[in-house]
Amino acid sequence: MKAGVWMLGLCGLWAAGGAWGAECLPAGNPERLLFDIPPQTLQRDLPVGSVVWQGTRQVQQAASLAPCAEAKDARLNLQGGDSGLKSGNSAVYGTTISGLGYALDTDAAFRDGWPASGAIAAGKRQISLRLVVTGPLVSGVLTTETLARRTVNGLPVLDIALQKPVAITRLACELQGGRHRTVALGEVARSDFRGVGSTRGEQPFLLDLACDAGAQVNVQFDGIAAGGDAPGVLALTHPEAQESARGVGVQLLYRSAPLALGERLPLETALQGLRSYPFSARYYQTQPQIAAGEANAVATFSLTYQ
Repeated sequence: MKAGVWMLGLCGLWAAGGAWGAECLPAGNPERLLFDIPPQTLQRDLPVGSVVWQGTRQVQQAASLAPCAEAKDARLNLQGGDSGLKSGNSAVYGTTISGLGYALDTDAAFRDGWPASGAIAAGKRQISLRLVVTGPLVSGVLTTETLARRTVNGLPVLDIALQKPVAITRLACELQGGRHRTVALGEVARSDFRGVGSTRGEQPFLLDLACDAGAQVNVQFDGIAAGGDAPGVLALTHPEAQESARGVGVQLLYRSAPLALGERLPLETALQGLRSYPFSARYYQTQPQIAAGEANAVATFSLTYQ
C-alpha cells in the first residue's frame, strides 16, 4: 500500500456519561474482530450506494465496547477517507478498491450510526459491516487492513479487520470495432412507400462485444424522435435544409422488433467471449406526403452492465 493512500478518520468519541466502574481491558493487545468475506463478482455499473455484501459479528469480550473506570478518552477510529456517502445512518469510508467503500454499524447502543458519542453499556455487542458501491468499480484485491480501531486512553483494545484478502472482480464487456457506426440504407424510390407506417430499405448491423462471463448487458439508444406513436423512429438531421427528404424517419430495431428510444434494453447475461447482437435500421414513412432528398439520422448508444 502506498503511503498517503489511507488516512485515519476520527469518527466517534465514547465519552463519560453512563455507568462507569468496570475494569479496563489491558490496552495495547487488542481483541481482533475479523470478517470473512468471500470473493465478490460485481456488475460494472452498479448504482452508487448499492450494498454488495454485508455480515455481522459479535464482540467476544464485552469490555471491548464497554466503558471502564480508568478511561479518560475512548474512541473508535475508522480508516480510509470519508466518501461523503451514507449507507443507512452510517458514513461510508473508502477501501483499497476504487469505487468500493465500507460502512460499520453496531447494535441498539449505536443504532444511529457514526459518528457516535456517549457511553456504551456493558455486554456483548454486534458489529455489522457492509461493502458499498461509491463510484465506478475496478477489479482488484481488498486487503486485510484494519478497518476500525477502538482505543482507550490512546491505546488499542479492539481492532475490526478482514480475515483474508478479498478478490473483487468487475464484470463488463468491451465494444469491438470502434465506437462510431455508419449504416448505409441506400436509395429508395418515393413510390415504394405505401403510406404512413410503411417501411423500406432495412439494413442489418451488429454490435460485437467481448464479455466477461456473467456480465448483464444492457443497451440504450438515444436520439431525436420523429414524433408520432411509432417506437424507435429518429427524426432526420437538418430537416429544414433544402436538400433534406421530408415525410420519413429512420427506425431502429433489435431482432426485428422496434426499439424504444431513451429506454434501457436488457440483452442477456453474457457468456465468456465474443458476443454479437443483431440490430437493423430502415426508412419509416411518418407523413402522408414524402419529398425526395437526403435522409440521414443520428443516434447515440450506450452500454451498461448491472
